[in-house]
Amino acid sequence: MAAAAASVLLLRIDAFEQRGVADQLRTGAMLDRALDAALARLEPDRRIVLESPGFAAIAVIGDPAAAFRAAEAAHDLSAQETLPLSLALDHGLLKRDARDSGVARLAGGALTTAMAVAALALPGTMLATRAFRERLHATDPAAARRLRDAGTKTDGEFRAHEVLARDPQAGADIARRRWVRAIGVAAALVAGGVAVRLIRQRMAEQSRPAIVNLDITPSGDVYLDGAYKGSAPALTRLELPPGTYQLEVRNGRFKPQVFALQLQPGEETQVRAVFAAPARKAEKSLVERLKFWK
Repeated sequence: MAAAAASVLLLRIDAFEQRGVADQLRTGAMLDRALDAALARLEPDRRIVLESPGFAAIAVIGDPAAAFRAAEAAHDLSAQETLPLSLALDHGLLKRDARDSGVARLAGGALTTAMAVAALALPGTMLATRAFRERLHATDPAAARRLRDAGTKTDGEFRAHEVLARDPQAGADIARRRWVRAIGVAAALVAGGVAVRLIRQRMAEQSRPAIVNLDITPSGDVYLDGAYKGSAPALTRLELPPGTYQLEVRNGRFKPQVFALQLQPGEETQVRAVFAAPARKAEKSLVERLKFWK
C-alpha cells in the first residue's frame, strides 16, 4: 500500500523490561487504561493500533488535531494515576499493508521518530516533534499553542530531534471520559514480545533523512510548507524526513520561487534560486553616436 501522511502517538512505560513481574502487570494495566483514554478520542476507521509489552502506538490518518487530543487524554490520565508514562507525537509518511495472516504491518519514518522521541522523554512528560507541531498548527492553531519549545535532544543513534513539550497548565480540564477498548480495523503488529530494537533496525533504511542543498543568489528567505527555516546564503542545507514538501524562496523585490520536493530516504538534491534584475541594454558609446551623425 502507498505511503500516506499520518500522525503517530507513542506511549511508553519507562524501564518496563527491568521491572519485576508484579510491577509489569500493574503498569501494563495502567498503560491499557491510558490507551483506552486516547482511543476514545479517535474515530475507529481513522486509526491503526500497535501494542507490545510496555508500549503502544496509534497511527492517526490525516488528522493531527485528533492525535493531539488523544495524547492529551492519555497524558491527563497518566498524571492522575502517577503512571511512569512517556508520550511522543510525530507526523510523517507511514505505510500499512496486510500480511497473509491478516495482521497489519506498519513502517515509516514517523513511527521510528516517535519511538526515538518517547525514549528521550522523562516519565510523565509528553513531547512532540517540530514536524508534528507545524502540521497541527495548520489545522488547529489554538492546540498548537499548547506546545512549548523544549530544545533539541539527541537519541541513541546520535540523531538530533527538535522537540516541544505540552504546557503543564494546558491539561486543567480533566474530565471523566468513556473508556472504549478498540477492537480495531488493524490488529497489533508487534506480537509475541518482539523487541522495539528489532523494529528500529528493520526500518532504519527507510527513515534515513534526505538532504536538500540550497544555492540561493544573491539572498533569500527559505520557507518549508509555509514555515520559515532561515535566510540564505547563511542557510545552506536542510535535513528532512522522507516525504513531500513545498519549498519557497522569497526575496522582497522579486516574485517568490516555489519548488515541489518529493524526497526519498537518504536522497540528496539541490535547489537553486537566482534573484536578478534583467540586464539593461548597453547604451551606445559616444564614438558610435558620432559615426551615426556623419
